[in-house]
Amino acid sequence: MYKFVLDADATIKLAKAGLLQRLSENAKCMLPTLAYDEVMKGKEKAHADAIITEALVINSKITVVDIETEQLPKLGKGESGVLELFKQLRCAAVISDDRQFISTLELQNINFMTSTDTIVWLFKSGTLERANANAALEKIKYTVSGKAYQKAKKGLEAD
Repeated sequence: MYKFVLDADATIKLAKAGLLQRLSENAKCMLPTLAYDEVMKGKEKAHADAIITEALVINSKITVVDIETEQLPKLGKGESGVLELFKQLRCAAVISDDRQFISTLELQNINFMTSTDTIVWLFKSGTLERANANAALEKIKYTVSGKAYQKAKKGLEAD
């Protein structure tokens, strides 16, 4: 089973797309505590993504890992935790939409996927039908870059 470490941004977007549970059923998903806490800030405002994430954690579908790390230059504490967790657990990839964080991942040759890449991955792995993948992509269309959206649309068209 694939292991992924998610940051707060990707967790929120995948929950909004309606796919966080699907992902957690098809891969081992982990969040460092600081990233989870960032997602949970939305619970105060009754954001659905926070409620969905919390339920998945309570039901042991997503694992929250308390990891100590120093905050790395140009990264937030959550992203620093994601990077450390990825390295310690030798995960398949980091899932993030944070452009600055992705630049760091690229510089370190670390596998990553964006939330839109994750939608395509779920489709191509046979766990998500094309119509559902397209519907999920539309739910987050305005929260991702136009380039990422177009790349995903193309990925969902290919056989």
